Amino acid sequence: MPLLPRRYARELALKTLYQADVSATRLPDVLVTMMEQARRVGMNPAEQALRSASGDLQKCRAALGKEATPRFRSVLKQIDAEVDRCRNALGAVCEATVASRPTMNAEAGVSHGQDILTEALSRIDLRLHAASGYGMVGSDCLRAAAVTGVEQAGALFGRYLPPAAEVGLLLGQIVNGIAADSAMPDALITRFARGWDMRRQSAVDRNILRLGSYELLAMNDIPAAVTLNEAVELAKKYGSEDSSRFVNGVLAAIASHLGRISPGVPADAPEMEPS
Repeated sequence: MPLLPRRYARELALKTLYQADVSATRLPDVLVTMMEQARRVGMNPAEQALRSASGDLQKCRAALGKEATPRFRSVLKQIDAEVDRCRNALGAVCEATVASRPTMNAEAGVSHGQDILTEALSRIDLRLHAASGYGMVGSDCLRAAAVTGVEQAGALFGRYLPPAAEVGLLLGQIVNGIAADSAMPDALITRFARGWDMRRQSAVDRNILRLGSYELLAMNDIPAAVTLNEAVELAKKYGSEDSSRFVNGVLAAIASHLGRISPGVPADAPEMEPS
């Protein structure tokens, strides 16, 4: 899980721009794949907890051995199906919440996810209560496995869905914005990357500059210093030895031209973006 959602969104945006650039693929098509990575941020921890619950349910059966009656096996199968339905239902909530144009905000997504899990626990409890009335051996083991897994999934979903939603929003905003109009960012890069035609720039540097230029042009809510710093961090991570200096110089010139920073103000040590 990324500690800084907006930084992770920029990394995914860069990967989207880069893949579309080098493979001549449409940006919206690449974005579909990258958005799925953003969704995994919100879904993977809860999904793992539910998969662990399924594994623990099977351990209950193994522990009983020959004492696992047909009724026990039937109840286990029903509870495991409930756990599986939880995975699918949370996945649908995540898909609706983590998107370029979400149909559900993060708060509503978390609340809906909790409702799904609470209802599942109620159905599981009813099945186990009925089975206990027949004196079924092993119901306590099944209850502990299911309840622990589902409750853990609820806590993890509530923790990780909101930052995943933030990743999806920023990722979609950047990529869709550049897809709609890449001419202006490219014109600024061409103007201020003196002596470096865009075709001569590495694909990594070129697309970091596109990302940063778009932010400076269209996302005034993000301080220019943050945009420059994050672009430099991307250049250090994915570019060559000289990429960070090159990227910083070009974007600082663009930011000054756009009036986002004052001329002559150092741009190489801005504050880090908050999480």
